[in-house]
Amino acid sequence: MATESQNQKILNHLKTGVGITQEDARILFGCWRLASRINDLRRMGHWITTTSVKTTNREGKKVQFAKYFLITATDNPQPYSYKRKKKDDQ
Repeated sequence: MATESQNQKILNHLKTGVGITQEDARILFGCWRLASRINDLRRMGHWITTTSVKTTNREGKKVQFAKYFLITATDNPQPYSYKRKKKDDQ
């Protein structure tokens, strides 16, 4: 029996409409490098957006972290293509 990859687990989670943070990924899936998994999913053609969340930690310091959401075809019917910009394209 094949086990589900972290990429697939994260994608299934995102498909529920709930966003995911690094802390969520670590607790739910044992994933310590969520940004890398999100990059993998984007390269597979999934349209994932990043939102910056700002809050105050328990020590009273201002912090921010990324929260990722899957964009569905109903949110944006345009096809998504992940391509890095070349220096000439800037």
